[in-house]
Amino acid sequence: MDGLRELATSPYPIVQKLDLPSKTRNQFISLYITPRGPSFDVERVVLDQANLSGFFQHGLRKHFIDSLRLIVVPTDQAGNVLMDRSIWKSILLQMKLDPWVEHLIRIGGNGFHHSGKANKDGEVASHFLGTTISFSIWTTQWDHSCQFYVNRYLVLDRRAVNQQFDHPLVTGLLNQVDLFKMESCSALYLPFILTVRGLRYRERKLNDKLDLVRGVERRTGHGSWGRGTFETQGETITGLTAMLGKALGNLGSTWKHLNMIEDLFVYLDTLSARMDHPEAPRSQRTKDSDTSIMKAVPILRQQAAAAREQCQYLESRVKNQSSVLFSFLTHQDSMINLQVANASRDLAEAARRDGSSMKTIAVLTMAFLPATFLAALFAIPNMGWDERNDLGKMYLACVVSITFVTFALWAAITQRQQITLLIRGLTLREPAGKRTVEVKGELYTLPSQDSWTS
Repeated sequence: MDGLRELATSPYPIVQKLDLPSKTRNQFISLYITPRGPSFDVERVVLDQANLSGFFQHGLRKHFIDSLRLIVVPTDQAGNVLMDRSIWKSILLQMKLDPWVEHLIRIGGNGFHHSGKANKDGEVASHFLGTTISFSIWTTQWDHSCQFYVNRYLVLDRRAVNQQFDHPLVTGLLNQVDLFKMESCSALYLPFILTVRGLRYRERKLNDKLDLVRGVERRTGHGSWGRGTFETQGETITGLTAMLGKALGNLGSTWKHLNMIEDLFVYLDTLSARMDHPEAPRSQRTKDSDTSIMKAVPILRQQAAAAREQCQYLESRVKNQSSVLFSFLTHQDSMINLQVANASRDLAEAARRDGSSMKTIAVLTMAFLPATFLAALFAIPNMGWDERNDLGKMYLACVVSITFVTFALWAAITQRQQITLLIRGLTLREPAGKRTVEVKGELYTLPSQDSWTS
């Protein structure tokens, strides 16, 4: 629809990624597959940026037309293409991409998208596959002179790996492209390659997560690989929980990519049925390649179904281990709270003992302070105490009386409420048929229960 194409070429309201490069690279990995009679030549070349302006231009190369031209372009963490802007625009123009695919590149889209049909009239089919690690963009066009399909394949590496052939990501892609080079003349070639690559990558990730879950089960003692005892081996429960959380996120990503692979299978079925139409451009070579590819699709679908089941199974085991670790963490918190409660009880008991000791010291001070004060007072020579014969009796009488007054004042201040209740209880008598009750320190006289029922 022309309206969608116009929308795709209009300015995007958000910051346009993949528009202005933060820096450029001088060398880029490229690959050519060239049919030469019954055989196919594969050539891997590291091209300078200056030689990329006509990379996807359709035409002869060494007297032959390539069935596949591939280039790997890195992006930085912000999503900017590490390539000169003018060369980037020329590459997209030579690929004859649908503008909507350019729009998906600009916004960093995900999933599998395709538009157009490669037919005898020279129309181009555009494709886009966005994953967490790369964008795969390719176009397919029928070549009348050679009677096979020409594929132009652009890989945007979202991890900005070094542009070297020995890098694992680059090596894995190029090896799989090379492995199935005999089918490169087919329009089904690149969708098939991406299903194989995606399945291998996701199966490897699932095996990694299986090893992780088994390791956690050994440590927690619960699950298929548990031994019944909790073994931390230097790892904290929080660390194991973080590992499981990351594994759960990776399993969600794997499930999403397996859904993309299923979309590719559906597209392969649709495209194969379209190729069987009498008006579809096809030669015996492309027909044989289509047949070979479609024979392998059922096997790959079985692998994808098994991977989806494994992903669901691992997700349940990860959630189970997360629950076990949460229980352990809750138990640890309970033990810590119990220790805190015991410590608080010990502190309260110590404070109570300290309070009793202070009270004892205060009582002893009140008991001996009057006697000490009077002894010092009677020892003053200027007071003339030596002239009295009854000094000892006077001292004893003063000590006893002052000590009693001191304790009486202390009791009146600190035990005033109890003393008041005691005095009231001694002075008030309950009349017959009536009773006295205390409410908030106040005494009230109420009639007896017998008088209420009479």
